[in-house]
Order: sequence, then C-alpha cells, then structure tokens
Amino acid sequence: MKSLRARASSSIDPSKKRRATAHYQGLPRSGLRLQFYGMFHDRSSIPNVCRELAFGLRETVPELALHSYIRGRIADRQLRDLSGIDRQAPLCFFYGIPDLIDDPVWSHPTRIVGLACETDRIPPLWVEACNRFDLAIVPSSYCARSLRDSGVRAPILVVPHGLEKCYRPIGVKRRARPFVFYNVVNSDRPYRKSLPELLLAFRRAFAGRDDVVLRLRTEPGFTIRRVFGEAGVARDDPQIQILERSDLPTEEFAAYYSEVHCTVHPSRSEGFGLIPFQSIACETPVIAPATTGMADYLDADNAMLLRASGATVKGDVYYNCGSQPVIDEDHLVELLCHAEAEWEHEYARVRAVAPAFRKRYTWTAALREFLSLMKDLAELPDAPARRELIAARVA
Repeated sequence: MKSLRARASSSIDPSKKRRATAHYQGLPRSGLRLQFYGMFHDRSSIPNVCRELAFGLRETVPELALHSYIRGRIADRQLRDLSGIDRQAPLCFFYGIPDLIDDPVWSHPTRIVGLACETDRIPPLWVEACNRFDLAIVPSSYCARSLRDSGVRAPILVVPHGLEKCYRPIGVKRRARPFVFYNVVNSDRPYRKSLPELLLAFRRAFAGRDDVVLRLRTEPGFTIRRVFGEAGVARDDPQIQILERSDLPTEEFAAYYSEVHCTVHPSRSEGFGLIPFQSIACETPVIAPATTGMADYLDADNAMLLRASGATVKGDVYYNCGSQPVIDEDHLVELLCHAEAEWEHEYARVRAVAPAFRKRYTWTAALREFLSLMKDLAELPDAPARRELIAARVA
C-alpha cells in the first residue's frame, strides 16, 4: 500500500507543504517491546512533549527504542542511548504530524498515534491514518471531539500535557515601570494566534502611554512585518517590542513568564495551549479564551476569560481543514485595561490557585493513565489481546 506520506505529498498544495522532511533510517535494534517514532530534533513544542513522553516510557517499558524522524538526531543527550529502530517491535508509538508517517510504522502489530489539532475537523488523510491505529492519544477533549466528528473510529484517550518543574514563580512579583504584557507567536501562525487583533486592541487600550508595553516573542520577518502593516503599527513602535524567538532552554522561557506582569494569549484555537498553561504555573495573570483545547484547564478562577465573537474562520494552517472561533476584539480591549488597572487583584487570584494547578498538572500526574496502559500492553503476548485491553480501558 502506498505510504501516507507519499500520498500526502501528491494531495497537498506544494506551496503549503511542511518544510520538515521525515526519514526512517536509523541504528538497527532488535528484541525490544516498544518502538517510539517521534520528534526529538530540538526543544520546541512537539519535541518537548515527545521528550517528556520518552522519559516516562523509559521508566515504564525499558525495552524501548526511540527514533527521531525529523532531522534524525535526538537533541537530548539523556535519551540518545535509546536511539534506534526495531522494526519487529510488537508495540509502536508514533507522535506528531500524521502526514509524515511512512511505511515502517505500519510494520508493527499494535500501533498507537499521538497528535493534536487546532480546528474542529481534521483532513481525510489524518482520519485514514488514525483509523489504521489501535489507539489515538490527544491532549484535550477538544481534539477528541474534532477527531470523532471527522470520522475517526479508533479508540481515543485524552492525555493532557504536563509541567516541567521549572514552571513555577521566581520570588514575588512587583508592579514596576513599564507594565509588561507578554505574548508568544510563531511567525507562520500570526492569524490563528490573533496577532492583528492583539496589536489593534493594545493600541486602542494604551495609545500614547510610555508606561505600558507589549513584548512579542516571535521570529521577525516578512509575515510579522505584514501583520504589523495590516494593523497600522510601525515596526519600530516603542510600545510594541519584539523579542527574537529562538530555541531557548525551557528554564529561560519559564523565567520570563515569571518576570512579566500579564500574559495575553488571544489565540483562536489550540490543541492544548501551552502558553497560558505555563503562565498560570508561573503565577502570571493570563488573558485567554476558555475555548478549544484551553477549555480543559482555563476557568474564571485562574484567568481573565476572553469572549469569542460568535464568528468562525477557516483554519489558517494547511493540515487544519476545519474552522476556528474568532475572538471578541472589543472585549480584549476591556480585559487589557482591566489587567493593567487591577493587576494586584489579578496577581493575587492566580497566586492563590497556582500551587494546586502545578500539583495537578505535573508530567507524572498527566501521564499516569497512559503509562499504566503502555506497561500493560507491552506485557501482553499478541495484538488481539492488546486490542481487547485498549477497548476495556478506553471509552
């Protein structure tokens, strides 16, 4: 059967193909119970999830091999001794973008896929891939609904993302000049992250003030310049500062969340939403919509909840073929003004709930059910027995 990756490359608009390429050539291994194909090439969002999953699986299923199908090298030195491919391993776990799956993944008798989506539908190619797996894991109930509504029949298990220990406050914050709003946005996804609306709302709320700034961590380039132009904001506006995004260590990202006054994340849609999630853990007030994947953990106790406008737009990333809710820009203006004026109150609110939030969402807690299932699956003798166990454990 023609590989999904090969079929994807013929059906996707060439101008929108992922720049990353997948490969499945690696150090041969044998006699193992579990093969994990993941993204281990750097410390960005999906690779960091793969890293934490790998650490958990290493303690749970010691007969484990890891293969990084992007760029081919495992960035974390602590995991490199597990590098390799056992094509006969009975149990396979693939995590990432389904259109990068290639033939070796299908050689394993029992297969589990991990993925996330950012719209209410996934492409037919993804549906087909998921239905060839024995189990799909997703990080939020929103993703589970999107898969089901798109036609995925495989069992689905929600496995939320977790928090590394560094996501905690660094001392007690003080209000200082300037007051700093913070946002993180990939330069290729500014519209899904509602960057134009954020720029316009910020200017409406604080035009002419030199004591309030918006700091954007992003990759300055053509797309970001275009968005600034569309919003009528000068690239050198002193109120809106760009911090160049790079592959910073997790500890540095966490430290920055702890330093700023408020994280504003008006994203239309998230598979899970790590930015507000990590900000709350660092005891930084958050403005974000409790919609899509963020609805699983955001509530009126831990965030300033941003309303959706009632409108929807088509997803702006090629592998998301459904729709996304549009945020209410007028309400965003109100919340920005409120966060700055009532910061002491909002800071006290998030400090009150953050300790329990951190405890609930450690990686150990987040992965407990998944790792227990993987341990039991690895000990079973054949694929039918593993399918029966999955059916019994996963609603």
